[in-house]
Amino acid sequence: REDEQERIKEQGQMEKIRKQMDKVSFEKLDEYIEQLYEDDQKVKGTHKILLLARNPDHLEELLMNETLLGVLSRLYGEDTRKSIDLTTNIAYIFYSFSVYSKFHSMISQKRVGAITFKIIEHESQRTVLCVKEIADLEKQLGQVLGSGSKKEEVLQKKLKKMKSLTRKQDKLLTVSFHILLNLAEDTKVEKKMKKMKVIPHLVALLTRRNLELRTLAVMFLK
Repeated sequence: REDEQERIKEQGQMEKIRKQMDKVSFEKLDEYIEQLYEDDQKVKGTHKILLLARNPDHLEELLMNETLLGVLSRLYGEDTRKSIDLTTNIAYIFYSFSVYSKFHSMISQKRVGAITFKIIEHESQRTVLCVKEIADLEKQLGQVLGSGSKKEEVLQKKLKKMKSLTRKQDKLLTVSFHILLNLAEDTKVEKKMKKMKVIPHLVALLTRRNLELRTLAVMFLK
């Protein structure tokens, strides 16, 4: 039942994305790039560029834009701990490129694979803390549940926030491992990932509730 609800939700999201794609224009790319230099506009800017990148016809032109590629790789490397939404948007942009083998060398020059691996390491460490905090909040909530007290309200809000963060982590980890899986098409790159201990990170995914993430982990391990 939970998987079916997730599938319906995903269909709704895809329809929403299709509608959003109609609202962006490649002619406004320079305008979107400018937003990447403004702290309060970075998430919006990367989201618009991501919508462009979802159209395969735009990928080559986007990749050939040195200004765009430079600022995206810089933000990907420097701002990964500042905003999970920003990091996820950029990861999805690079994922769009990684789907095609002919673009692998260009994104590898920008150290996309290495940065993605660091993001995975960071999120894996943060996951341990999140799981512990959620368990602690649920324990505290169980003691006051139904009391209607201010404490119950505060705990409910904190728990909702932590679960929302966990869902965002699942999304980021999913796209990050997809990037690595695509780049691992080159056996030399795959061997480097093994040396960097990608396997323990993949095994750790098998304990997560997200079905897509678990399926991806099994496929990658195989």
